[in-house]
Formats: sequence, C-alpha cells, structure tokens
Amino acid sequence: MDSENDKNFEPKEASGLPNQEDYHDPNEVTLDDFFDKVTVKKKETPKIFLIPRDNNSGTGEEAPDSIAHKYNWGAFLFNWIWGIKYKKWSLLVILPLIFIPYGFIAAFVMALWAGAKGNQWAWEEVIYKNEEDFHKAQRAWVKWWISLASVLVLVLGIVSGFIISKKTNASVEDIIPSYSLWASKELTIPQEVYDDTRTSDKYSNFLTTGKYIIYWIKPQTDISVKNKEYIEDSFEKYKDVLADKFMLYPDLYEVKDASGNVLTTKEDIKNDSTAQGVTASCELGKDTCITAWLYKTCDKGFCIINANDKKYYKVRGKENVVKSALKLLNKWK
Repeated sequence: MDSENDKNFEPKEASGLPNQEDYHDPNEVTLDDFFDKVTVKKKETPKIFLIPRDNNSGTGEEAPDSIAHKYNWGAFLFNWIWGIKYKKWSLLVILPLIFIPYGFIAAFVMALWAGAKGNQWAWEEVIYKNEEDFHKAQRAWVKWWISLASVLVLVLGIVSGFIISKKTNASVEDIIPSYSLWASKELTIPQEVYDDTRTSDKYSNFLTTGKYIIYWIKPQTDISVKNKEYIEDSFEKYKDVLADKFMLYPDLYEVKDASGNVLTTKEDIKNDSTAQGVTASCELGKDTCITAWLYKTCDKGFCIINANDKKYYKVRGKENVVKSALKLLNKWK
C-alpha cells in the first residue's frame, strides 16, 4: 500500500515561494553579456629588420682601392699613438727609437711606412658606415695634429719672446758669469803715473779720456794676431753695450833680430838672444809715466783700466777679456 501511495505521490509547490524562472537580479551580468563587453587583443611580436652593410670594414679584409691606395697622413704624423688606436703594436718601436742616437732615421722610415699602410690597417680593424665615414675619421687625426702643432708653436713663441725680453732687459750681471773666475783682485794705479805723465807721452790720453781702457802689449806673432782678432770680434758682439764706455787698444809690436828680420813666432823670439823688442820713453825721463807703466804691467795678460778711479784689473785668457769688461761695466757704473 505504501508503494502505491508513493507512486501516486506528487510534490506540490510550496505556497508563497517564487518560481526560479521568475527570479531576476537587475545587476546580474550574464556570460554572453560579459564576452560582448570584453575585447581580447593579441600581443604583436616586434619586427626586427636586418640591414646588410655595403662594405667589409672591420672584418680584416682588403680595403677598396679608393681607400687602400691613398696615403694616411694621420698615421704618419701620430705614428705610434695612431698605432695604439688601431692595435698596430709594431709602431710602438718608434717611441724608443727617438731616444737612440741616429734612431730618428729608423723612426722616420717607420712613420712613412705607417702612412702608406695606414688606410688598410684602419679599414681592417674598425667598422665604418661607409667610405665617407672612414675618411672623416682619418681626417680627424690630421686636424688634431694641426691643432696641437699650432698650440705648441704659440707656446714656444710666447716662451721665446719672454726669454728674449728678459735677456734684453737683464743687467750685465745676469749675462756674464762672475769675473772673479778669471780676473785678479782690483788693483790701484800708482799716483806717480799721473804725476809723471805729460801730454806728449804715448797713451797720455788714457788718463783723461773718461772711458775704460782694454789694453795689452804683445810681440806681433801669428798667435797674438789671432788673439787680437778674437777679442775684436767678441767686442763687436757687445758693441751696443760696451762702445760708449770702453776703448779697445791692442798694442802689437814687431820684434826683429840682429839682421833686422821680423820674427813672427813666439819660439823664434824666445830662441833669438838678439831679438829687439820695444822700450817706453817718458818725457820726464822717468820710467813711471803711463807708457812705461803700461809696458811693464800689461805685457802679460790683458789690462782693463779705469783711470778716473785709478783702478785696473789684469785678465788671463783672450776669451775672458770681453766677459770681464761686461762685468766691470756693471761694477764701475
């Protein structure tokens, strides 16, 4: 019985409950609506374009004839520095060659070689966009060299001008080393020289001229003539400085033998006992006038005389005469 009742049993809707189909939320989004509102975009893969180069630079291959057959002045001028940039280490040999005697010849030859091969080496080592890019890079080396050379010339010009200006404005003290190396101490001309000299005596004008006197007396020989010429040439070099204050008086006399023949060498004069020299004569008959004093004092070495102050120096060596005069000019001024 129960089973029949179960078969005949049908569930009844609960009264008061809404039907599922009748239930609808106004904010509800259906799946179809969702896909209608959402747009899905596929991510694009970036495109890569490979542009083949139209040259073989940087590959170690031969450069085009338009490049390889031209001279590279940057490689010639900068040689070993250029070689570092392009990894041509053999060019570094140029640097030590410069400091080796006559090594500059080999260095110059290597620089010429670098200039001749430079374009090929640079093309093999570095990648360039095109030939114009290559030439632009190599011309830059030349421009750098010209700029550096211009700066160097300018600096040397300024330094040289400064040195010349300083030398021109320098005192005589700065030009010539100390005269004490070759001059004796300052000596005094005896007062009797002034007292016993008359205007008729030779060289009496030395005492009144107001100038300093460079005087020496020697036999006229081949050597004394050359010494005279040397001193005169040295005096001429400093003429602008010395001419207003100094007078140059070389006194070379002939020495003759008993037969009257002139002896022209120092050895002949020394070996000839009959050789006749020169003697001084004073108007007063004394041997203390200026002439006699000069003959006795200045026959060995060279005398630089300041008659106004009654001072003089004796100098040894022809090369020291003008040097000492310059120093004494500064001392006596």
